This record gives sequence, structure tokens and C-alpha cells, in this order.
Amino acid sequence: MDIVKGEALCMECQSLYNVMKNEGKCPCCGSQEKKVLGGQQFIVKDIGY
Repeated sequence: MDIVKGEALCMECQSLYNVMKNEGKCPCCGSQEKKVLGGQQFIVKDIGY
């Protein structure tokens, strides 16, 4: 299973950043206003029996 990193777009300064690494705040301007672009899903690579 691959976990997709939580990426967000800051609605204030338009920076892309990792949500978890930055505790939900934009590292550029400190805003918490964001649009989550990825990281709410995961990818199953193999199902073994």
C-alpha cells in the first residue's frame, strides 16, 4: 500500500505544501486557509493470498 502525501494549496499566497509536515499551516505565510489537493486516498499495490 502506498500512502499519498497530504498536499494543499494555500488560499492566501497560492503556495503548495505538505499539510501534515506543516501542521495544517502554510510555511510561507502561516495561513490555515487551504484547499486539500491530495492525501485523502491510498493506492493498493498488491493483494496477496
